[in-house]
Amino acid sequence: MPAARVPLSRLSLLLVLLGAALVVNGVRLIYYEGMKVYYRSDAIEIPEYYFKTDWPGNYSREADLSFVVACTRWSYVWPANDIKCPEIDFAEPKSFVTPVTSTYWRTSCRGGDTLSLYMRGWRTIDPNATPYVRVELRGCSGSRCEALLSETVVLERVDWDLAYKGEFKLSKSIFGYEYLNLTLVPRERTVAIHEFSAFTSARCVFNYSLTQPTVWFSGVKPRFYFLHCLEGVDYSGLVNGLTLSLTGLLLMLTGIYVKLYDIGRQLGRGAAQQPVETGSTR
Repeated sequence: MPAARVPLSRLSLLLVLLGAALVVNGVRLIYYEGMKVYYRSDAIEIPEYYFKTDWPGNYSREADLSFVVACTRWSYVWPANDIKCPEIDFAEPKSFVTPVTSTYWRTSCRGGDTLSLYMRGWRTIDPNATPYVRVELRGCSGSRCEALLSETVVLERVDWDLAYKGEFKLSKSIFGYEYLNLTLVPRERTVAIHEFSAFTSARCVFNYSLTQPTVWFSGVKPRFYFLHCLEGVDYSGLVNGLTLSLTGLLLMLTGIYVKLYDIGRQLGRGAAQQPVETGSTR
């Protein structure tokens, strides 16, 4: 049995419709997907330095300074006085002697009547005993000393260590003495001190004169700038859309060609079926 033949008119219509569908989908893919551009945002930090110019004349400035009474390993604050922090651990009573009169700026300051404490350590032998430290501060002039502070602080568990941070009011300002004697007495067989810092704060006034313009460094402030950098371009949507559109256009042209071919064939067949007129002879 011979296979059924598809009329050329239907074939051309099918090709045109299929091609039109491909063109529409290709254009849609180009419009919505198209070419994708990817950017990466990078933040860069550029410090801005500030300077200040003082002209000749008399000036008075105030500053908040920290006077470190004692410390080990590192200071919890930046000290304004000349002091060294020994790298030691101790679980027995330890005394620290700090000169006061050698700090020239103390006479221009007010305050110094509080003591901030920071310490960090660990348990030693007895894990169940309360880890406390006795803190005693005395201000001395010559051989005469006065008690400025006598407190017992309890260290609390922080992560794997013990730590304490607090502030106490002193009976007098430390700036009225020649030197200070700070004694720490950890509870026996209970706690060892690894890091320690004791300091006081003061507001100081400095008067000075300038005979020529002076440029001061007044500070630095970080500024962040965000840059958008090209990271990549995705052409897949554009390529796929163009491929579909061109394929659809080719199918539409093929369908139009088939339709024209069918029309031409039908015209030729109709012309061949018309009778041929012959002239009469005498």
